[in-house]
Amino acid sequence: MSVLVLLEVNATKPDELEAFFRDELHHTRAFDGCEGLTIHRNMDDSNNIVIVENWETREHYEKYFKWREDRGDLDKWGAMTVGPPSIRFFTIVGV
Repeated sequence: MSVLVLLEVNATKPDELEAFFRDELHHTRAFDGCEGLTIHRNMDDSNNIVIVENWETREHYEKYFKWREDRGDLDKWGAMTVGPPSIRFFTIVGV
């Protein structure tokens, strides 16, 4: 079943973080199980950024996230954000 992942960060350097995403997210889109993603900036707080991702399964996402962690990308994000990201997982309710 498809999984919606919402990853939210508060950036200290939003333009640099957006540039990092622009350079790196082609890897995400090509990763096994990724069905697509979009990046959104809060209209009332440009430091608040949400990544909306669709994955085949949560396990696919967790494998991807581990890959990012192993590459050191989370440390790079951390230098441009306040605190850890909020990551939430959702399934389709079917209503």
